[in-house]
Amino acid sequence: MKPRLFLITVMASIAALFIASCKSKSNSSLSDSTNLTVSNGAKSKVESDTWRITLNGVDSTNALAMTGHFKNYKKEDSRPLQKSVWFDKKTFHLIVRILEKERGKQVYDAPVQKGMTDGLRIYFASDPTSSTGQLNNSIVLVSTKNNGLDNTVPSKAYHLDYYDHKKDDSLFMDMTAIKGVISTRPKFPINLHGENLYNPHLRLFESENISCSDPHFITRGRANKMANRFGKDTITTLSEWFDLKLLELIDRDTIHDGVRIYFARHPDKYKSKIDTDVNKEAFLLITTKYHYNKLLKKETHDDYFDCKWTGNYFLYVKKVLGWYNKLHAFDGTGGGDDNGELCPTHCP
Repeated sequence: MKPRLFLITVMASIAALFIASCKSKSNSSLSDSTNLTVSNGAKSKVESDTWRITLNGVDSTNALAMTGHFKNYKKEDSRPLQKSVWFDKKTFHLIVRILEKERGKQVYDAPVQKGMTDGLRIYFASDPTSSTGQLNNSIVLVSTKNNGLDNTVPSKAYHLDYYDHKKDDSLFMDMTAIKGVISTRPKFPINLHGENLYNPHLRLFESENISCSDPHFITRGRANKMANRFGKDTITTLSEWFDLKLLELIDRDTIHDGVRIYFARHPDKYKSKIDTDVNKEAFLLITTKYHYNKLLKKETHDDYFDCKWTGNYFLYVKKVLGWYNKLHAFDGTGGGDDNGELCPTHCP
């Protein structure tokens, strides 16, 4: 009996040691897992400080789906609706400010270096739930950064899209204002929201000799034609890029109460413009002023045409980029801003 009792005792001791060893390993594993969780938690916290989003509040996944849908189905819409999107002054300012903060400090007339924020790209986008007939088009605003030399475009640079922005930036505090107010042109010639650019009388200001000495400047007559020509045929353009310095100068305008972005289409010919833009869709940037419409008994944001601030943009591009724009006497009629880099001619 004693040898058997001894054997049982030895086996029990071994079992106890094995169980203790397992518990030790289990505790060690649990400790590592806790550390991993803490580490992952800290990492998650860092990542949560930023999000991937457009400058008008569309998360990157939806934005890419909307722009992709438009690219794939735009040919199905032969009569796209004439639309505009209005952003109030505060929102436009915050869009400019976030780009400035992400760019960092820079001497105004110094060239933008590779990796620095340099502007934004406006994309046509459409609702993915509708793929036939007239699409429900809108826009997304995507920030860009300089990604090296590109001699094939006027800005001499490749502009890379990026979506990462800090969540706590002031731009994202009002997710309603950031989306802008999108309007479809009314069937009757009534200025419901202040879209003066649709007014046919603006064609009286068609003279090509009126200029603000700014490569982005266009006469109000040309802008009127562009806004009214949109929707006559299938859209071929995907996006248009604008320089941050131009946006900064628009932002400095002390009169405007917002900026309206029109869907537009270039004329079929120009007296003095590159042929690649002929009959291409584009976006017009038009400043607006507050107005109380007594007839409609409502507040409107009326287009107004001035280039007091954006005229200075020419001084920058002439010095830095070597662009040449023939100087003309400015007679005060003013106009709008366009002439960005169009895709598919100049694509991201």
